[in-house]
Amino acid sequence: MVLRKTPHVALGATALYLSAVGLLSVPYIQKQALYCNGIRRSRLGVYERPEKYGLAPSKALNVQLPTPDGQTLGAWFILSDAYYHSILKHDWEIDLRQALSSLPTILYLHDAGASRSAKPCVIQCSMFSSRLSANVFAIDYRGFGDSTGAPSEEGLATDARAAWEWLLRNGANPADVVIVGQALGSSVAARLGAEIEKDGLRPRGIVLLSPFSSVKDAARSVGLHGSVPFLKPLNLIPKATDLLLKRVKPSFDTLAYASTIKVADILIAHSEDDPEIPLTHSESLFHTFLEPLLPPEVTLPSNPGSLSKDDWDKFTHDVTARRQAEKNLVITNEIRDFGVTSEFVDSDHGDRRVMLVKTLAGGHDAVGLQEGVQDVMGKFFGFLP
Repeated sequence: MVLRKTPHVALGATALYLSAVGLLSVPYIQKQALYCNGIRRSRLGVYERPEKYGLAPSKALNVQLPTPDGQTLGAWFILSDAYYHSILKHDWEIDLRQALSSLPTILYLHDAGASRSAKPCVIQCSMFSSRLSANVFAIDYRGFGDSTGAPSEEGLATDARAAWEWLLRNGANPADVVIVGQALGSSVAARLGAEIEKDGLRPRGIVLLSPFSSVKDAARSVGLHGSVPFLKPLNLIPKATDLLLKRVKPSFDTLAYASTIKVADILIAHSEDDPEIPLTHSESLFHTFLEPLLPPEVTLPSNPGSLSKDDWDKFTHDVTARRQAEKNLVITNEIRDFGVTSEFVDSDHGDRRVMLVKTLAGGHDAVGLQEGVQDVMGKFFGFLP
């Protein structure tokens, strides 16, 4: 009896899976799956009182930030601990400009499904303020938190640029601002970095926490809680995955944005146990910055047996030379019970530095909450001695 039911169960499961996959071709479903902003938006908090979420009294200013296209973003400007404890009486008209002009600032761009009041975001911002002695400007994109509008790829880019301009208008020096993005926010951060560089501005640096290389690449590899990637079974149907991904409209092509950033220092951090975005995405980003400094990549012909001895010797020589060039450029440091850092200096672009931090733990949401990652960031960008 059980055996008779098995084919029907398998057929039903297959039909259910294909129906779920088919829904991903619907633009509305794509947006819900990508941004996950509806969940948080249904639980609006008291954003004008940051103290409610654990921040110290009068340490954070609730900001209503207008965008060029008529939206209003909710944001918090959080004072550095160093500045907060140095004053006896708070006056935001004075404190805002003084803090921005005297201390470094982190522009924080959170992940999907979050808001500035979400516990991981609050902890992250609090750690930046205390451990790195930096001011923090944390925004909610349109459609998130108490911000107006609905999210879109162009909209999030506009929001990040509006936040950057707000910091400069209020006294920040571009060279004192580090742009930090978490997952989806990493793509927004990379795009912002590329855009402001075109305008001749150079931030202090850019940090990409648990980034993906692009939405389409993420869709191929993302599983639920470390499971088999959701789209992998679809590969059994020739070209089905490619056809589906062609219908995915938002690109959030972090690799493409990153390849146009030429002067800013870059730090990428990713945990080996990330259950949502594999570490390979960060490794691809790191090699995007490294690739122009290496000899051209060589590939083995489809029919290696057709190579002459001289051609084979040249192939192995070129492969060895490329590996040696990478070894000479990249300095690797293993930190016991924490992870590995890999860093190189880009001599083609003003000796800017690029670092990849691979941590043993941290999952997807908490890689930036580790004190070890904070310390590496602090030393890399000169916040710490």
